[in-house]
Amino acid sequence: MVQTPFVRSRRSLSPFRPLPSRHVLLAAIPACLTLLAGCPCVKSPKKEVPSTAPAVAALERRQAIFRDDETDATIRAGIGEESFRKAQVELGRTVGKGGNEDDELLLIITADGTVSRYASPPGGTVMETKTIPPERARRLIVKFYKSTRFPLRPPIDHGSGGGARWVGVRSWDGPKIRSDDPELWDLLQRAMVEAGMLTCEQASACGSDGECTRQGGDCVAASDDACGKSFVCEWGGRCAARDGFCQALSDGHCDGSKDCASEGACVAAKGACAAARDSDCAASSGCKSMGRCKAIDGVCAVDGLNCKQAAACTKDGHCTAKGDRCEVGSDADCRQSEACKVQGSCAAAGDACVAGSDADCRASEVCKAAGRCSLHKDRCDPSLDDDCRKSEYCAKYGHCALEKGGLCRAGREQDCRASETCREEGKCTFQRGDCVKAP
Repeated sequence: MVQTPFVRSRRSLSPFRPLPSRHVLLAAIPACLTLLAGCPCVKSPKKEVPSTAPAVAALERRQAIFRDDETDATIRAGIGEESFRKAQVELGRTVGKGGNEDDELLLIITADGTVSRYASPPGGTVMETKTIPPERARRLIVKFYKSTRFPLRPPIDHGSGGGARWVGVRSWDGPKIRSDDPELWDLLQRAMVEAGMLTCEQASACGSDGECTRQGGDCVAASDDACGKSFVCEWGGRCAARDGFCQALSDGHCDGSKDCASEGACVAAKGACAAARDSDCAASSGCKSMGRCKAIDGVCAVDGLNCKQAAACTKDGHCTAKGDRCEVGSDADCRQSEACKVQGSCAAAGDACVAGSDADCRASEVCKAAGRCSLHKDRCDPSLDDDCRKSEYCAKYGHCALEKGGLCRAGREQDCRASETCREEGKCTFQRGDCVKAP
């Protein structure tokens, strides 16, 4: 009997849990999240200088989310990557690139259930306001803050030529949705659908999960045609609509899927595709690259023999089966690898191969090519001018001198004039560590 597949990857999900939206973002527009702390992003000399109090209060609310799990906050999701990259550089500057303003939007969800859509720049004209149940809004807000990684920073003062100042919170590195938590995009879009700001066909779950029809206040998969055009059909073989979800109902659905080719999941089992045959696993790319060649509990798993035959073993020394992975198990695993021959990484350290001796470095290809012949903090680097002078890079590029930072670079005009790049390309002049053509 084929068992229900154990969930191991983003594509190996039960049919009763929709696959997270990963590849199709808000209304097919590349998206970037950012949090702006309640201050205007366009400064006009005709307007009063805004108080810093709202920005400070917003920052305190952000901190309260982490301390007390409070929900008195907002979600601000920016649509239009280039615009919000500019906003992150310095709040208070015009954000838009010109063109269609519908490409530059700001979605705000507040704890009382108000969902607002603003035209760019942030803080501009309100285009639309709807409401959703406050309980749903609070759940979205709490999940948003728990699902983002960003440092809490004090407000930053921004000056202007006229002497006026305003306060914002700069957030180059956040908040952004983590790559391992894309379900937040789905939550935000479902809130927009519920508020009437998006149709199910416009939401990303239509393209990713085939959920293009609204029923009972939610988006569901209602037709085989919608499922057949979806991401979960292409990757997971879930190409038929049943009970509101796209499911795999036959081996034929699974055979043509990318998960069959890459993960050996070629047999339909309870609405999903599972790895049920060793032959399917052995034919998969996961077997060739990672040693996952044996069907166990609905997935392709590793064993010792498969690991030693995998590309991960010959390339990086991952030759020993540990749990469901091929890992570096000993110095012997490393010594037979390309990493040892090329980089001098011949010693096992945790789950990686690293350089372990000067002898291994001197025997490596990077010593011969780039003068990296001495052990330095688990890697091979040049330690003497002599290392550089004996290297191929010296003869070819004139990189014959050891520079600060552990690199071989050009150190004098004479080395440049003696190099191949001088004879063949006319790069005979020494300039700031390189050989270049004379001006």
